[in-house]
Amino acid sequence: MAPRFEDAGYSLAFLSSDQPQRSQALRQRLRLDFMLLCDPSRATITAWGLLNALEAGGVAKPATFVIGSDRHVLTRSLDGYASRATAANVLAAVTSPQGIAAPKRSIAIPGREQWSVALRNLLRLGG
Repeated sequence: MAPRFEDAGYSLAFLSSDQPQRSQALRQRLRLDFMLLCDPSRATITAWGLLNALEAGGVAKPATFVIGSDRHVLTRSLDGYASRATAANVLAAVTSPQGIAAPKRSIAIPGREQWSVALRNLLRLGG
């Protein structure tokens, strides 16, 4: 997917709250071919309002930002864990003749498996 963004004049990057070694392992496992940015101090993640302090000592909430060459945010999607902007939707938005528009969102109703994972995490955290 990264080459399609590059053909449209955009670069991709992902930002993680993990240490670089852990993020690099994830990047290799998922075969991601774009830039890796790490924020283990969570300074940027906090400044951008993306910190989920209740999960695993503080992780970044899923989000998508399109940042122009002038370093201004053109659009953003602050996502949930069950409902995220897809790469195809973001690519369509940035290449649309009408310009950038927020990706279409739908409501996701968690299934039994998502509830089970959430409850296990809650019990593990002693919540």
